[in-house]
Amino acid sequence: ADYLFLMARSDKDVKRRADGVSLFFVPREADGVSIASMPKLGMRCISSCTVHLDDVFVPDELLLGEAGKGWGYSTGTLNNERLVNAAFCLGMLDGVLEDAVEHLQTRRAFGHLIGEFQALQHYVADIAMWQKQGELMLLDGATLQSAGEPCANASNMAKVLCSEYAGRAADLGIQILGGMGYSAETDMQRYWRDARLLRIGPISNEMARNMIAEGLGLPRSF
Repeated sequence: ADYLFLMARSDKDVKRRADGVSLFFVPREADGVSIASMPKLGMRCISSCTVHLDDVFVPDELLLGEAGKGWGYSTGTLNNERLVNAAFCLGMLDGVLEDAVEHLQTRRAFGHLIGEFQALQHYVADIAMWQKQGELMLLDGATLQSAGEPCANASNMAKVLCSEYAGRAADLGIQILGGMGYSAETDMQRYWRDARLLRIGPISNEMARNMIAEGLGLPRSF
């Protein structure tokens, strides 16, 4: 990318913390900008990095919108971000379920297909139910969002539910595949590694639960 998208405090003399925050484009090659790669447990398909800004000058023409209103601009995108996160988790659930069922239909042990074993059938039944619950929750949030209706609670619920189910499903998927599930040769271990991040960002599930409770009329807890 030629530019970095930066949200920064531009005015410290404000009454509300949400005020005095502005959005900028910062040229990647500007003096004082340094970028370093960040190794990660999962999500290795997407590069991540740390960005250091040392006395970087940004001209007025690279200010986005009005100065001091950056936080308000960003909050308009948060529900969409959480719905996209939930959809990402659903795709992961689909992959886990598909790989697990295929393994149960082809792997043999003790003279039988392991798909005949009740305990393993219960595992994939749980994953299938989690996938369907997440799908319905996401559909509800997306329907509200596309109609311009309030969707903050639905978006947060979908994000929490889908991310937690994705993590549980990936863990069960490894259990179903056994040693192969832990091997780098399979996608199951990748699902397990990738799913862990999705309970942390773009909003932690703990913070999302706070917002759900607030949406139900309870006092703000943070």
